[in-house]
Amino acid sequence: MTHLDIRDLALQAGFDALFAAPLSRLARWQEASRDVPQARGLFYDLPHRYPRMRCALILIKGYKPYRARPGLVTLSAYYPASQTAYAKAREVEEILKEKGHLALCHPPVPAKPLLVLSGKGFYGGNGLAFLEGFGSRFAIQIILTDLPLHQNIASEESLPTSCRGCGICRDACPVGALQEDGVNVARCLRALPENRPVPEGLRPLVGNSLLGCDLCQDCCPKNHQAGKVDMPEELSRALDLPALLSGSVIPLIPWLGKNYVRKKRLQARACLIAGNLMRRDCLEQLLELAKDEHPVVREHAAWAIGRILSPTSAPG
Repeated sequence: MTHLDIRDLALQAGFDALFAAPLSRLARWQEASRDVPQARGLFYDLPHRYPRMRCALILIKGYKPYRARPGLVTLSAYYPASQTAYAKAREVEEILKEKGHLALCHPPVPAKPLLVLSGKGFYGGNGLAFLEGFGSRFAIQIILTDLPLHQNIASEESLPTSCRGCGICRDACPVGALQEDGVNVARCLRALPENRPVPEGLRPLVGNSLLGCDLCQDCCPKNHQAGKVDMPEELSRALDLPALLSGSVIPLIPWLGKNYVRKKRLQARACLIAGNLMRRDCLEQLLELAKDEHPVVREHAAWAIGRILSPTSAPG
């Protein structure tokens, strides 16, 4: 199969673009990222582990952000797009196998660095990968294959490494996670560990978002062409706040996947949203959750109760 054949296959599956990168390009990233905590588990001797694989297919699924939902639970549109891309990549993998090629979907390799190393993407000041025509509004899936599709690879010397550094995203970040020398992951709202309570000072900044923080993407000039869309009605119903507080999270699986849909994780976040939205109608549920066996759920519920009942509180 040629590169054009694979591209057509990816487009038919619902992707918006396809690039390819030789696996040898990962050596540079591995050396530069050896001491980065987020890179743990991604170091593999690919030629030894997958000796017959020749390149990585980089499949791009663009998306538009959801319009604001004042007073209602929301989330970043990235997560449903990523879940769709995850499933569609499986379809491409199966077709490649049916045609007699080796293919491995979701391999343990870093997606964003591969896109940048392909010569097509570049890193923005917010640490996210950007792509011409998409900004940072896209999900990436990787498939390793034995196909020698390297003809669209840019030279090492021409690889872009960053945006123009206008600083708009740094100014917009409410927690100061974006700095001149990179992203302070320990402060990033999107990267906060789910197994620990959100620091109290950051809880109002969660707002009404169940997953994700899009502030640095919303303000970026490279994302302004994306436009916004209404959240699908079925997803909106699955984000009903009382239902989330009760632990009814199964309806979210088709949109987010099982990895993100974990009952206690979402209940804990829903507690913060209830507090930020000053939802007095949820007080009875919050009082029960304040006795929950899960420590993060308990702490977040107690905080939400205090915020709702405080005479000095205002809606977040």
